[in-house]
Amino acid sequence: AIALARRNRQQIGVIVVDLDDFRRINELGGHGAGDQALLEAADRLRGCVRACDTVARFGSDEFVVLLGDVDNAAAAARVAAKIQSALHAPLSCGVWPHPLCTSIGVATFPIDAADAAGLINVADGRMFRAKRRGGQRIERGGELIPPQQDIAGRADQPVAFLIRLRPEGSMPALRPVSHSGG
Repeated sequence: AIALARRNRQQIGVIVVDLDDFRRINELGGHGAGDQALLEAADRLRGCVRACDTVARFGSDEFVVLLGDVDNAAAAARVAAKIQSALHAPLSCGVWPHPLCTSIGVATFPIDAADAAGLINVADGRMFRAKRRGGQRIERGGELIPPQQDIAGRADQPVAFLIRLRPEGSMPALRPVSHSGG
């Protein structure tokens, strides 16, 4: 996506979404409730983006959204606000009767980073900043609070991701699959 954006002089948006309430959902309702919450969150996320954009589960309670060809950083932030609004409603599956709170970080290529690992790290750092500031907020721009762990493993190593499509009603998985270099 970055190579295409670079060639066409376009921007890409990356949004990292953390479900602030996920641990409590798992503790109170069990892992089945957590699974239901994740499925519903994924459906809501997909409803907020275009068919050409990508939504993937990024960790236990995190998702990453890749927005291809965004007009500017403000456009990516508008999508993040739409995501936050869609996720803030209580779950319809009944496992959590309260609004879902989210911490969201937004980054854009080429403004915030020049490669995939950098872009994800910037968005992830901003998500952690939102979380540290109390959650239920969107962070884009400004000085970063570094994430607790570098997403790429090592910042000087390229990262490749594998997206596995699962049956209808499930979510794609996103995980690092290789590192090159020494």
